[in-house]
Amino acid sequence: LNVQIKRKNQTNDNLEDATASDLNVLSTKTKIAETAHLLAQLSPEEKIVWASSTKEEANKYFTNGRYQEAMQLYVQCLAAADFSASRSNGDNQSNKSNNIDALVLPVVCNLA
Repeated sequence: LNVQIKRKNQTNDNLEDATASDLNVLSTKTKIAETAHLLAQLSPEEKIVWASSTKEEANKYFTNGRYQEAMQLYVQCLAAADFSASRSNGDNQSNKSNNIDALVLPVVCNLA
């Protein structure tokens, strides 16, 4: 059995062989979508607990030199972040700032 995965060229709509990089991007996008779907069922507090736990797991991978696994978990952590700009009352603004300070900034720094 011989299987070839093709992708459509964005410039001229021709089909080309998919590269390993193309497949990794697709895999990451799928994982993020699955994570976002699962997180949609959690409360904001539960999301932060999940993201903090996942970030700690990613930190262990990073410390052990398993950078690819760490990166994927860090990216998934960002799916739990509340980037909503539509909230304007003080409590939600404070919670959003805590979310960014405690979760987003460390994760983004680790990705860099």
